[in-house]
Amino acid sequence: MFKKLFGFGNKQEPRQLTSVSQLEQRDIITFKHRQILPENLQGGSFEVTKVASYQYDDGSVKELTLRDEHNVSYFLALEDNDGDPQLALSRKLPRKQVLSIFNEDDFADLWQPGFSELVCQTTPDELAGWLNGSYQQTVNEGEAYYYERDLQLASASAYQDDDGEPLRYHECEGADDRYGLNIEVWSDGSTDVAVTIYCPVDIIEAFHPHD
Repeated sequence: MFKKLFGFGNKQEPRQLTSVSQLEQRDIITFKHRQILPENLQGGSFEVTKVASYQYDDGSVKELTLRDEHNVSYFLALEDNDGDPQLALSRKLPRKQVLSIFNEDDFADLWQPGFSELVCQTTPDELAGWLNGSYQQTVNEGEAYYYERDLQLASASAYQDDDGEPLRYHECEGADDRYGLNIEVWSDGSTDVAVTIYCPVDIIEAFHPHD
């Protein structure tokens, strides 16, 4: 009786996090201090500030926006990789930086028929560990939908007529396949370019659920 009157026994158990797929906004993820990671990620703790999803023909991928103590944002997704899960960690590049890293004409060739190759002209200090020497295009004009929610919790419409935002994308794989380059072209004509590194899931040190 006293438990009912004063609410004892109704306290919710803290969430137990064991996978990236369980992370929600305001949770914290900490990475191990491993050289496979760029220096600005090694041993760092990051807050999940946004949960979103991409819907592809073969399924959906959950994307988390992570923010560090300096207010710098990164992106994290858990990918299947033929049954061997891996982490895809990305950071977006401003246009000026893209054109300093890659030859402008070579970069524009990504929109041409076929599959282009890109060679890095320079590696800015802040991108050490993020870039490979060269990239080969593997996807040309792919189609997807972007959702500002977790599709694990609610499926996308079969006809993509709800809140999904359409986009086209190009993907490139580094000469070392631990690296990737992703270009997203949105319906308003804006373009996002991101460099990606692929890592085993065991680089995660710990998860910390929000209160």
